[in-house]
Amino acid sequence: HCPMNTSAVEKILCDLSEREPSLLSKEASDLAIPVYSTLDGSDLSKMSEDAMEAGDLLGVPQHTYFVRRLLEMQALDRMDLLKMIGSVHDVTHVLEFGPTGNSVIGATARMVGSQIEG
Repeated sequence: HCPMNTSAVEKILCDLSEREPSLLSKEASDLAIPVYSTLDGSDLSKMSEDAMEAGDLLGVPQHTYFVRRLLEMQALDRMDLLKMIGSVHDVTHVLEFGPTGNSVIGATARMVGSQIEG
């Protein structure tokens, strides 16, 4: 989650365009389960057309905007776990792809539990 990874995002997009070009055209509406933004907890399956068009204005082709944003959230953007969990309701499972260890998993479980309990 660091701006130094900017070139990695571009390399991944280039690699996808060569090896799996169909993945680049995935859209938010293609998500079968809720996937939440690591920035603010918004449901990415509901990413608006306005956001896609804004990306287009920034020189990001609209058909690749969603995949680019997923990559940027993973590689560049800071994650705000408290904000993310605070906006999610009816949580039954959390998939965490962070560093391994009970301290990280336990902290996430406690945060989710406190949001569910009230």
